[in-house]
Amino acid sequence: MNQKKSTKNTKSTKNTKLIKNTKLIKNTESTKNTKLIKNTKLIKNTESTKNTESTKNTESTKYDNYSLSKNENENIHLCEIINSHDNKSDQTDVLLYLDDSVYTLIIKNSSNHGCCLIISGGNNLVNLKASNCKLNNLYFLDETNIRSIIISNNLLTSLDLSNCINLISLECNHNLLTELIINSDNLIDLLCQNNLLDELKISICTKLKQLMCFNNNLLNLNLKNFTDLEILDCSYNSISTLNLSNCSNIINIYCSHNKINDLDLSGFNKLLSVYCTYSNILNLDVSKCSKLKYLMAFGNTNIKVKINGCFELETIKY
Repeated sequence: MNQKKSTKNTKSTKNTKLIKNTKLIKNTESTKNTKLIKNTKLIKNTESTKNTESTKNTESTKYDNYSLSKNENENIHLCEIINSHDNKSDQTDVLLYLDDSVYTLIIKNSSNHGCCLIISGGNNLVNLKASNCKLNNLYFLDETNIRSIIISNNLLTSLDLSNCINLISLECNHNLLTELIINSDNLIDLLCQNNLLDELKISICTKLKQLMCFNNNLLNLNLKNFTDLEILDCSYNSISTLNLSNCSNIINIYCSHNKINDLDLSGFNKLLSVYCTYSNILNLDVSKCSKLKYLMAFGNTNIKVKINGCFELETIKY
């Protein structure tokens, strides 16, 4: 549960309060009304807020358990997480306050621990890259305009991106996700394969063009009226119902190794290839898919296939 705390500006930092084993670390600006996450260690700059101007052009600034540096030529900020001298847990917790000069942020974890990363501020942050960082948790405390997030190959079990309202591209594949919360109707690319998701709550994401969700635990997938969808790979799940109604621009469908009984793809006149092997399909309708070239449907016992109107079909196996 999140706990709300407020921190007041003081003339010295000697009397820092300890709240439930949480170390409060204050950045160069005031953090009034900041929402704190339980058991999360927040980072405090060792310098007075009066020295903000003098540190603006510093190439690298070191805090308690991370350093923040900027590549002036590429306008990229690098945050390197390091071991804290008093860190006795198996997780390094970092509150990273970003000012409006940060556009692209790359996270590197050089500690021996997993990492809980909490990002505050950063109104102009556009890109976040944090793959292979041993991330246990990622939070955005404030509403952000971020467009692209790449957090593949971490240890995330849940991911709440409610504050990322303008997100366009998300790569969160190869984690341990059982929950994924998305709140952007601008999302175009979603790569969430190789996780433990049993459902996808993406009804708001009707502008999706690419959805990669293979190797999860999905039971159903409803993509009705996702009219911009072009590529779908939902193979290796337990999907019994796949609804692709009105997905008129879809080009490639990969849905092998599921439990789909009926699959209706009729009239998709941009569809080029369908791979639906070993999915318990009894009825497959690809009629009037005038551009369909490749149909792989073997491994489905007693399947019935409708292929009338598939004038460009080159390879078919079922």
